[in-house]
Amino acid sequence: MSKKGITLIELLVVIAILGIVLAITFKSYISILKIQTQQSGIASGNLNTDIALEVLRKDIEMAGFGLPRITNGSCSEAVSDSTYTPDPSTLNTNCDPLAPFSLSDNTGPNQSDVLAIRSSVAALNSSTEHWGYVSSNGYKELGKSGDVSDVVFNIIDPKSMEPLQISPCKLSSLTLVGGKVYLVFGLGDKSVNMPFNRVDYFLYRPANGMPSRCSPNSYELYRATIDQSDGKRNRQPIFDCVEDFQVVFGLDTNDNGTIDKWSSSLPSDLYDLDKQLKQLRVFIVYQEGKKDPNFSFSGSISIGDSDTGEIKKFTPTGDDVHYRWRMTELVVYPMNITLRERKLQ
Repeated sequence: MSKKGITLIELLVVIAILGIVLAITFKSYISILKIQTQQSGIASGNLNTDIALEVLRKDIEMAGFGLPRITNGSCSEAVSDSTYTPDPSTLNTNCDPLAPFSLSDNTGPNQSDVLAIRSSVAALNSSTEHWGYVSSNGYKELGKSGDVSDVVFNIIDPKSMEPLQISPCKLSSLTLVGGKVYLVFGLGDKSVNMPFNRVDYFLYRPANGMPSRCSPNSYELYRATIDQSDGKRNRQPIFDCVEDFQVVFGLDTNDNGTIDKWSSSLPSDLYDLDKQLKQLRVFIVYQEGKKDPNFSFSGSISIGDSDTGEIKKFTPTGDDVHYRWRMTELVVYPMNITLRERKLQ
C-alpha cells in the first residue's frame, strides 16, 4: 500500500472480494428464503389438511344421527346436474328405507370416489342444533335452547325407529296423546323435502381454475350440502391440490365383532349394512407446498394400507414430478347407526 493512500489495483481487489462475499451471502439468503417459503406453504397446507379432515370425520361419525331406520314414504333428493361427474342424482337412495352412506366408486375425476353422507346434522344450520324429545306434556330440548316454532323436525318412535308420520313437520302440527314419547331432530326451517340432510364429498375443478400454487392436474376436494328446497348442491372447497380421494368400508360379515372384509361397496340389504359396517377409511393424495423445479418426485404412492391392500397407485408424470405428493389416511368409526328391523317378505 502506498503511503499516499490506496492504489486503484488494491481498490479493485477489495471490490472484487466484497462482490464475491455479497454474491455468496445473497445466494445463501435466496436458498434460505426458498426453504422458508416452502416450509411456510407446507405448514399452512398441513393446517388446512387438519381442518378438512376433522370436518369429514365429524360428518362420517354423525351419519345416521336423527334418521328413521324404517320409512314408509318417498322423498325428493338431489336433482340431476351434468356439471358434475358423476351426476349427484346417481347417489340418491329410494328413501324407503334410508341409507346413511352411498358411494360412487371410481366414477369421479381421475377415477376418484364420491361419498354421500346422510344425517340430520349434515347441513350446518341453526335448526339442526335443536333435538330432544316430545310427548303430550310438551317438548324437552336436549340440544340448543331457543325458539323452535319454525323448525321442521323428524319425529321418530325410539323403539321401532319409525317416523311418526311420513313427512317431517313442525311441532305445532303434532297431536300427541297418552304417555308416548318421541325423539325429535331438527332438519331445517324452510321447505324440507328429505327426512335427512345430505352432504357430498367429491373432487372438482372450478371454472375459474385451481389456486396458483396447485398442480394444473390436481383438483379441489369439495363438501356440498343438498339444498332441501331445490335438490341442488351448495358446494364449498375444503382441501386444495388433491390428486385422488378414495373411500373403503370395513365390514364384519361373519358377526364376530371384527372386520373381515374391506370393500368399496356396501351390502344391498340395509339391515346387513347396519349390522356389518364397522369402519370407514378415507385416503387422500394431495400436493404439499408449491412447485419446486429443483425437486423431482421418484417412485409411486400406493393408495391403501396393510389392512385394505392397495386400492390404486399414483405415479407422477411430466411436470407433476416437481411437486411433493403425500397421502393422508383418515380412520373413522360411524357412531350413530342403529340396527334397523329386517322387513319380512
